[in-house]
Amino acid sequence: MLRLVDDIYIGSDNLDDANAHLSAIRDAIRAFELDINESKTVILNSSDDLEPYWPVEIRREIERYEDGAQKNGQKRSDFIHFLNEVLRQASARKDEGVVKFALRKIDEMQIWNGYWDLLEPFLVRVSINFPHCWDYVSRVVAWRNTIESVDVDLWSRVIHRAIKQNGGSGHDSEISWALWLLKEIKKPLASDAFDLVLTRCGPFPSLIALDVHESTKPSYKVPKETLLAKLGDQPMLGANWLLAYEGDRQFGLKIKSKNLQGSAFHKQLYEDYTSFYDKEAKLFVFDGVDSPENAKCAIESEISSYDDHNEDEDENEDF
Repeated sequence: MLRLVDDIYIGSDNLDDANAHLSAIRDAIRAFELDINESKTVILNSSDDLEPYWPVEIRREIERYEDGAQKNGQKRSDFIHFLNEVLRQASARKDEGVVKFALRKIDEMQIWNGYWDLLEPFLVRVSINFPHCWDYVSRVVAWRNTIESVDVDLWSRVIHRAIKQNGGSGHDSEISWALWLLKEIKKPLASDAFDLVLTRCGPFPSLIALDVHESTKPSYKVPKETLLAKLGDQPMLGANWLLAYEGDRQFGLKIKSKNLQGSAFHKQLYEDYTSFYDKEAKLFVFDGVDSPENAKCAIESEISSYDDHNEDEDENEDF
């Protein structure tokens, strides 16, 4: 599921060494089947400022709306302009981290409920235009759907568009989060989208697609021929072993005899009831709370590279 390695800085004596180091990093990361985000990978002079200032500006602007319940028409209009500016900044900088930072700060300041009618369309735009943000979008929408409600028909359409948009591009993380959200809002996966996931995506999105199918019970059957062709004759020895193993254990593929081929270890997994996939898993923010309504935030706590805890709170800057 990990595809991007975020924010590392390497010092070099000269431009040639910098290019050599960057090439070595690319090769090392590819060895683990990971990618560099080329749009954010640059060689800079040591005198250039490495740390952006926009996180401070965004955080200070969001603080204006922290009361949440404000119904002033001008303030709501300003909030729309602010959300649009976040998208413009992310596009101009080619950095989806701008959007993620804004979403985290909106979450930390618990602004969702007071401005949900403005934020839900914003989240739709984010999911379509900044697909690397699907992990945050899915968390927020699933959380909101649990404690209040969302437009499930709208999100079903958005999810199916995301699958079509990202399904053939190797963006398994985005597809996985979108499919998980589809399950959370209890909407079925269209049969053509299921076929696309099975033929163009990796084992984990395919496994979640099976989970969505079982939990929503659509009118069509699992395309088993397509699935078996994907797995091959000795599925546990290939890249799709997770799909083969959990698909058989939890979703009725009935391929245990094939799964046992190739190694005695496979039999041991079955005998020990080993599981790698929890189809009952919920958001971490609901852990340890008496009721879902007591989970005030949608995104679990962590400190990102753009967090600005040491900034001067008294300075007054406009976004």
